[in-house]
Amino acid sequence: MKKYLISALLMLGLNSFAQQKIENLNFENFENDLPSQWTTFGGSIAKISADAKEKQEGKTSVLFHTTENSGFKALMYTLPENYAGKKITLSGYIKTENISDGFAGLWLRIDPEIAFDNMEKVNLKGTNDWKKYEVTLDMSPENTKKIVFGALLSGTGKMWVDNLKITIDGKDIKDAKIFEKN
Repeated sequence: MKKYLISALLMLGLNSFAQQKIENLNFENFENDLPSQWTTFGGSIAKISADAKEKQEGKTSVLFHTTENSGFKALMYTLPENYAGKKITLSGYIKTENISDGFAGLWLRIDPEIAFDNMEKVNLKGTNDWKKYEVTLDMSPENTKKIVFGALLSGTGKMWVDNLKITIDGKDIKDAKIFEKN
C-alpha cells in the first residue's frame, strides 16, 4: 500500500511541473457559439461565431462579421506560461470578404508593454481567399508577465480565422522551454 501511495504522490508531483496544455488554436470547440478557451473584447458590434462551411482545415473556423463600423472586435487567448526564447511567432490562416473602413489581422502582445503587432501595417482589406499570415515579436522572458494573442476585425465585412499556431524560436509551443526566474 505504501508503495502505491509513494508512486501516486510522485506522479502528482511530476504533473505539477508539466507544461499546461494549449488548446483550441484550430477553433474546433465552441461553447455558446464562441471558441472555448478564448475571450472577446472591443467595442464593435461584430458577431463572432463558428462557421462549418468556410474553413481552412478541420470542422470549423471562427467568423467575425459586421455591417456597421463601430470600432474593432477581437478574440484573445492567454498563454498559461512564460517561455524562454528570442522570438515568438503567431501564424494562422485568414480569409476575408468585403473588409472596409479598417483591417483584418492576427495580433500578438507581450506584457507589460514589451512588444505588440496587430498586422495593421499589412492593411488586409477587401476580399481575399485563405492565406497564411504571421506575426513575430522579439521576446524578453526576464521582463514578461503575460503573453496574449488572437485575431481582430476593425471596420466592416467578414473575416474567417483558422488553424493558428504558436512557435518559439521555430519550435512548436508544446516543445518550448518554460522560462524560470532565478
